[in-house]
Amino acid sequence: MAFRADITQRKQAEEDLRLSESKYRTLFEDNPVPMWLMSLKDLRFIAVNDSAIKKYGYTREEFLQMTTKDIRPSEDIERLLASVKIENKNVRNSGIWRHIKKDGKLIHVEITSHDTEYNGEGVRLVMAIDITERLKRKHC
Repeated sequence: MAFRADITQRKQAEEDLRLSESKYRTLFEDNPVPMWLMSLKDLRFIAVNDSAIKKYGYTREEFLQMTTKDIRPSEDIERLLASVKIENKNVRNSGIWRHIKKDGKLIHVEITSHDTEYNGEGVRLVMAIDITERLKRKHC
């Protein structure tokens, strides 16, 4: 009897984990805000959601071959590298950044991010809200 109860508990735990992972994947993938996971070690994109693909114009495959430096103007790279060195265990507003879309258009984004672990690797979850139009209206 204990064996059967152990298998039942294990199956229930596996099902609970599958449902939990599915919910979190949906929150990431279907989020209207562009989001990605970037490696803290080498800044490569590890995962990107559909909103990021739509906003930036890169395919998922292209994103996954890039680093976050690839979407930054060269003069912003030093600031990016300094920002990545700051441990970010709590969700924080990382400020306004300039990003370059695939078509070359420069946009301004407000970044919210925090550090976590994904598949045993230190990563940063990043949410990028385009504020380009808001800034244009403010300066008019």
